[in-house]
Amino acid sequence: MTTRPETSTRPAEPRRAAETPSEAPASLGLGLGAVAVPVAFATTVTMWAVGYVAHLEALRVPRLALIVLIAVHLRGAWAAARRSARPRAAGLLTGFLVSLLNLLILASFLTEGGEQPPGTVAASVGGFLLAGTALGFLMGILAGRHPDRLPFHPERVFTRVAACATFLLVIIGGIVTTHEAGLAVPDWPTSFEANMFLLPFSRMVSQSDVYYEHAHRLFGALVGLTTVTLALFLARREPRRWVKGLGGVAALLVVAQGTMGGLRVSLADNIETLESAGSLALRVAHGVTGQVFLALLVALATFYSAAWTSGDRAVPERRRTERTLTAALLALVLGQLLLGALTRHLIRADWVLPHILGAIVVGGVAVWTAARAVGIYEDLPAVRGSGLALVFLLILQLFLGFFALAFPQNPAPSSGTSGSLESLVTTGHQATGALVLSVVVVHLLRVWRLVGEPAPEAPAA
Repeated sequence: MTTRPETSTRPAEPRRAAETPSEAPASLGLGLGAVAVPVAFATTVTMWAVGYVAHLEALRVPRLALIVLIAVHLRGAWAAARRSARPRAAGLLTGFLVSLLNLLILASFLTEGGEQPPGTVAASVGGFLLAGTALGFLMGILAGRHPDRLPFHPERVFTRVAACATFLLVIIGGIVTTHEAGLAVPDWPTSFEANMFLLPFSRMVSQSDVYYEHAHRLFGALVGLTTVTLALFLARREPRRWVKGLGGVAALLVVAQGTMGGLRVSLADNIETLESAGSLALRVAHGVTGQVFLALLVALATFYSAAWTSGDRAVPERRRTERTLTAALLALVLGQLLLGALTRHLIRADWVLPHILGAIVVGGVAVWTAARAVGIYEDLPAVRGSGLALVFLLILQLFLGFFALAFPQNPAPSSGTSGSLESLVTTGHQATGALVLSVVVVHLLRVWRLVGEPAPEAPAA
């Protein structure tokens, strides 16, 4: 009869300031920028997500989207004002920053009808910034009537915003791949020989393929700006050098990711004509790196989670088993991710069987890992939680993967066979794969952090 390894919990030893993020019990001591910058990026990412969905060919509800966008803008300014000791200033600054970030998309509307006189452009930009700032200031006044201030953790919020924005970008990129729209805009860094941010919005939404690809570029620019700002934010506020370093790595990786996507377009004529491996290498590297980048940002967010700073640590008899098993699972998931990218981009039947076999192996190891996490670590909700999340995502991923096999494996780019259902399933399969990788990374980090060294034995009497 086998017995489950006993676990125990004990308070963690006090950690040095360089190992633990600074926790602000309330936001009263935070500067305006520490509150306004993360909230402004969160608000902007939400607004762009709403705008993207509202202009999909199956919906096209721009008027309703405008109302929702204004509501999101107001809600963001309100959230910042409630978390600052200076609510009016926080609301004003947040409103201004949100408007400033949205200039990345506003330029597309200013170019409608041809080139506009400089005075008209300046007046439009100034009016837009003034209106957004005024709305933020109004929310600051209303929030100031509440005497209590809500707690706020800037780094925790900002890292989660960056991770969520990147996950949305993975979905948008998956839609581009599903519809084979990667070359719908044939030039880079320009778009139809115009500045990428100045392409008229009417032309952007005139064709679905152009919309998918150009929106992917714009959202990629927002994710890049978010990541670089996050890296600077952490460099200024974070005491742990290794976390600062990871922020810098994320900034470099997002630049590399954008460059790979651009080279895929700008070199298309040569590499497609020569039928070389360059095209496949760029497509696969771009897809895989995007999901690895997401996992890196999720890891950064994990370092600011409550579970990471918790003082409870389990002391199992088989600590090394957990770490080795989870590390092996991560390696298998990365391999499966590569196989999936080859299957998706090559669209050849001979890659399907290895991908299915890989899914079976990954599924078996994942179930084993999750079963141990749920069954052994009852006193560690964080470890059990990531184990349960892994099981749920694995079931969803297998369901979507086998459902995707029902669709044609070699549709013509313009045949229209990539319908709404196929797009939903195949894109969902890719996005769920990215989530599986991220959850495995979180589980690995939690195991290494919370599953501690064995407790020292009591001295003999």
